[in-house]
Parts: sequence; C-alpha cells; structure tokens
Amino acid sequence: MRANALYIATAILCVAACAKSSDSGSVAQGTGYYPGGAPTGPTYPTDTTNTNPAPASPNTINANPGLAFNPTTITVTHGTSIDFVFGSVAHTVTFTSAGAPANVPATSNATVSVAFPTAGVYTYMCSIHPTMTGSITVQ
Repeated sequence: MRANALYIATAILCVAACAKSSDSGSVAQGTGYYPGGAPTGPTYPTDTTNTNPAPASPNTINANPGLAFNPTTITVTHGTSIDFVFGSVAHTVTFTSAGAPANVPATSNATVSVAFPTAGVYTYMCSIHPTMTGSITVQ
C-alpha cells in the first residue's frame, strides 16, 4: 500500500513538472526543451568585419561571411599579383591546379598578396569551407 502511494505521488510530481516546463517555451517533439524554440539547423560564424564589399581594385578577391569568394573568377596578365582580403572568419586559398603558386594557409583579418608569373588557369578553394571556390585566368 505504501509503495502504491509513493508511486502515485511520484507520477503526480512528474506530470506537474512537465506541465510547468512546457508553459515557458517551445518544445520540439522528440528533440527536448528549447526556450527559444527548436533549432533549425547548423550555424556558422559570421564575419562582421568583411561584408564582402566590391573589390578595392581589379586585382582583389574578398573572402566573405556568405562563404564565397568575390569575385569567383578573375582574369589578369602574367606577372600580376592578386590580393586576397580576409575578414574575421578564417579561410584558406588552396590551389587545385598544377603549377599554381603556394597555397595560403588559414588566415583572418589580413590581406595576402599572391603573384602569378606564369600564364594558365588556376582553380582554388577554401579547405575549411570546400564550397568556396574560384578561378584565376592568367594571360
């Protein structure tokens, strides 16, 4: 008899606690309690210092918070240098073409100049964010 009373009291406390917690926020079914609502998906850091402005010169490529290079393609003459401008989120410039200049390691809050002494088409990507890609045509 005492065990049944204890079981009933525990059940009542659990029901009361569940009812109280559901009043103060959203609960996504099967995902647990989230005060501001259930999460909608992965989030990535935002770059507040580089809003991907238009390049300062025709030989500038910006890395931006939208996870893209701007511009994604550029054509220059051989012997030209390209300035890669990085904001607060770190990106790399990893060349995927043979004969390309040295890769740029993870960089943030800086500008890195890369020289292109030889004609060719050089494709590159950010190894941190592989959807960030671009190409440089050197004539």
